[in-house]
Amino acid sequence: MVARVGSVPVYGTEVSDLAAQRRLVSSNPAADRQELEALLDQLIEDRLITLEAQRVGLDDHPDARVHIRQAEIGIAGELYGIEHILPQYKLDSFTIDTFYQAHISRYTAAHAQRRVRHITAFHPERQVSRNATTFVDSLYEGWDPQRKIDTLYQRLAAGEDFAAVVRAHSDDPHTRNTGGDMGWISPQTLADGEFSQHVFSQPLNLISRPFQSRLGWHIVQVTGVRPAGPIPLDREVSTDIASQLAEMQSKQIAQRISDSLMAAGTLSFVSANIARSDDQLRPDMPLAVANGRDTIWACEYLMDRLKWIRENQGRALGPDEKRNVIRSEYYKHLCWYNMLRELGYLDRGQIRGVRANALEAERVNIVRLQLTAAGYDPTETAIQNYYRSHTDEFGRPPAPLDQVRNSIRGRLKAERHEQVRREWIRRASARHGVQRFDERLAAITLPSR
Repeated sequence: MVARVGSVPVYGTEVSDLAAQRRLVSSNPAADRQELEALLDQLIEDRLITLEAQRVGLDDHPDARVHIRQAEIGIAGELYGIEHILPQYKLDSFTIDTFYQAHISRYTAAHAQRRVRHITAFHPERQVSRNATTFVDSLYEGWDPQRKIDTLYQRLAAGEDFAAVVRAHSDDPHTRNTGGDMGWISPQTLADGEFSQHVFSQPLNLISRPFQSRLGWHIVQVTGVRPAGPIPLDREVSTDIASQLAEMQSKQIAQRISDSLMAAGTLSFVSANIARSDDQLRPDMPLAVANGRDTIWACEYLMDRLKWIRENQGRALGPDEKRNVIRSEYYKHLCWYNMLRELGYLDRGQIRGVRANALEAERVNIVRLQLTAAGYDPTETAIQNYYRSHTDEFGRPPAPLDQVRNSIRGRLKAERHEQVRREWIRRASARHGVQRFDERLAAITLPSR
């Protein structure tokens, strides 16, 4: 145990696990100490947030109820879909071929294409500091990507599996888990000309020698070539079509279920609150009651308010428009929630643990919202004062205030957020009590590079 928050311990293994998740590696004793203390601070803050969520009973807060209900619908709805909607899919080769013929333009390549897989070592300047990198690799050897790519090429030449080398050592996070596969590409889809030139001059199936582009050092292998024109209805295209058809059928089936649930249910509006303007609504005001038991709170509408205004061509919603939104969105969700509850999905053993974690996460989210100072907007006076006192930060000669106003606003908001967070942590620490055991933290070490 390296700390205690109230009666809740923080263990050294948690610090080590968090360091591993962030791919932290040892640099020097002073830097390592700072990294470990920052990790412990984060774990202590997480404990304080959980304790505060429990202390103030956030389950009864409308925002919390809404977030928790959304989490329950998401988890239980997925299970319901697997058990009741997926079995209704009817897909066969005739259906897939019909879809392919009807959408042939979607499966026509305008240019010749190549199927490519690659290994990439980024340039050092494209990486964050070694201690904060998201992917630590022992082959960097002095942070030299050229040496790394040469080492990998020698291993491939000796017969090592290309995909396995990619998964262990490529710096491209988008293709690392797919064995480096970039899919079918054409010169028009590649942003880097040097990379494109090497790819489209590389013989089929041969592994290229390492080459450099503005993105880093690369090894590529072309695994397929096809001309411009219709793409064959192969297994990959069939899988893509089946996925699209399944999604379409899923939506259609879910819509039929929703329509029947909404027709069989009831929705009662609280007209006095519906008639209020948006700035008069409080999050805990009820707007409607679904099926006589589930409340639709104003916070649900307020969370999505800007979206509805955009869809309403920038105008605030009137009472009738709010009723339509409530009926088509929030009532629909509550009908699903009611059905899942009555069918026992919210109490199913296989989702109970996942549900408990989701509920705790939603409680924690509500507390974190208190730490963001979201309602703070700097005054023009504050912006001008910051500009005058930090003139050197805006170039020589300094950029005009109008050009940096938004940047200053963001800095002032960040400063206020940090002030709120620190004050909240101070009060929560005093309320619950925090003990740190620094001598035990000193026994933890970061892995070497």
